[in-house]
Amino acid sequence: MKCNNKCLVNMILIILLIIASVIQLNSAYVQEMSEINLRSVYISRNLDELLVSSIQQLELLGSQITGIMSDHQYAYKENLYKEGENYEVLGKSVSLIGIAENKELKQEVKDEIANILTFEASFVKIKQNLANIEWLYYLSQNNFITIYPKTTHKANTIIPVTYDFEFFQIVSPQMDPNKHVKFTKVYEDQLGKGSMITISMPIYKKDQFIGALSIDYTLEGLSDLLKFESNEMMNYVLINEYDQVIATSNNIVEGKYQETDAYLNSKYGIDLKEVERRKHELFTNGDYYIMIIPLADVPFEVYVIVNRMTFYITVLSKILPIIISLLGIIIILSLYFKTININDSLEKSERKFKYVFDQSAAYAVILDSSGNIVYANQQALNMIGRNIEDIRGQYFSNAMWWAYSLDLNLFIDEAIKEVINGFSIKKDVILRDIHKKEHVYTLSMFGIRDDFGNLDYIATTGNEITDRIEMESKLEGLSKTDLLTQTFNRRGMYEILDQSVNLYKRKQTPFVILICDIDFFKNVNDMYGHMVGDEILSGLVLLLKKSARPYDVVGRWGGEEFTILLQDTTEEEGVIVAERIRRAVSQHPFKSDLTDHVIYISLTIGLKSYEPDFDIRQILKMADDALYHGKKNGRNQVVNYVSMIGKTDAVDKDEL
Repeated sequence: MKCNNKCLVNMILIILLIIASVIQLNSAYVQEMSEINLRSVYISRNLDELLVSSIQQLELLGSQITGIMSDHQYAYKENLYKEGENYEVLGKSVSLIGIAENKELKQEVKDEIANILTFEASFVKIKQNLANIEWLYYLSQNNFITIYPKTTHKANTIIPVTYDFEFFQIVSPQMDPNKHVKFTKVYEDQLGKGSMITISMPIYKKDQFIGALSIDYTLEGLSDLLKFESNEMMNYVLINEYDQVIATSNNIVEGKYQETDAYLNSKYGIDLKEVERRKHELFTNGDYYIMIIPLADVPFEVYVIVNRMTFYITVLSKILPIIISLLGIIIILSLYFKTININDSLEKSERKFKYVFDQSAAYAVILDSSGNIVYANQQALNMIGRNIEDIRGQYFSNAMWWAYSLDLNLFIDEAIKEVINGFSIKKDVILRDIHKKEHVYTLSMFGIRDDFGNLDYIATTGNEITDRIEMESKLEGLSKTDLLTQTFNRRGMYEILDQSVNLYKRKQTPFVILICDIDFFKNVNDMYGHMVGDEILSGLVLLLKKSARPYDVVGRWGGEEFTILLQDTTEEEGVIVAERIRRAVSQHPFKSDLTDHVIYISLTIGLKSYEPDFDIRQILKMADDALYHGKKNGRNQVVNYVSMIGKTDAVDKDEL
């Protein structure tokens, strides 16, 4: 009869193990799929931002060159070195080489050379901003090229054939009368840098096409960006609008610009012609999962290719600690039912139990019914840097990681009491290892009872989730940060403002909202260019943070408009702080490496203190109304909404 009871209990435990494993397997599958989606979106967004930034900087430099070519003339002062029909401008950080007709330069060519060399510093600056580009160059119809970094090639070996290349032809008036920025197909670099693609834009002098401004990316350079994010399970392929493979997380064979179908079929055995292309959706083809993600702002697609076998192994590895831990518990309970040769059988089973537990990647600890340590696996011992003999018999909360934290210690005490009373516990906690490095674990604690419901043991396990938490935190931070100024964006500011409203509801802590707008900022962009404008926006954020108080919060609301949250501040105090900020900005000289001019700007500021009768969006609308009242009445001033409408005027909530 005892044997029957033992067999019945073991069968129940095995069924429970299967159920728990299936549940954990499904959870691990969902989690791994989520991580694949996060990583895929992350790398697609990075590629899109890189290419968009390249286009923006190319367009900015191109518009400046077009403006100078049309409206300005710089005196030709260049020192030339001539060798036959070849000539080269000496003493510059860029290479300017050309071919002179009849060995003499026409005046219009000299004028164009003088104009283009005024942008020498801009060529260097763009290469610094876009470290992955190979070449940045301007190819003129007048038989010369300006290129950075410098090259030792002679003009007559480059220029005659260069005009036939696609990067020049696709922006010519014949092929692109609408003057768009274009991407080329893959081709071999004539200067020996290998396979590459080019982003080109036409340069016009008034209505006359005079040349092309271009940025080159090598396929190897683009592939390096993908290799950084790839692993044994996930690979990436970047496809251009011509259905050519331009970057992979594996090496591209130089000179073979394979079409998408040909490459995926030869590399992975995937035939896309038999697969319906579903954007942003994971689908199965042979041994792989495939996701096709179109980039948001450029005509490229990222193919995410996931090895199904490696994916399944990864999922299984995440549930292995649970299976091993539960198997260990089954072994412990099996020992309880041993009736024949109990001493020898117990010693043998304990050795099995120790081996299984010590192989687990998760920490696992077995306690007696009072919460004292019976056994701990090797992972737990490694974390705390102690031997099992040192902690066996000690109360759990006094012997492990949480001894350093009173709050965590109290939680463990309460958890043991809850398990004794028949409950199970699961919670994410932060633990420190022997090097005081913090790790995030999912801690589980549950009771092991006999046939009569009496508590025999308490089992506790922990699975580390630090990497997942860090990735989620990183993506969350990116969604709340303005990329240019590295301060809060509108979404981030809304979250901070909601927290201030909640604090007001609990403690009646007053706060004031400022909405600031740069006066005539369009003139700055028009006069000095958007790159200088961006530097002023970044510098202004630093100045606002310096002029505000340490506990105030500065955010970019959009364009040249900023919000400032003055915390624990009355309306009267807010007016004083806002006026101090306005004066500091109007007196501050802004400087840039891109211009010799010192630039001064001013702010118009709308102010409104929080009132509980209105929600936060209505308060923001009031501050915005005050701002535009200041704009209409002279700018460079602080306008208090209450003062603007008159202190005796009633504010109709429905009108907001």
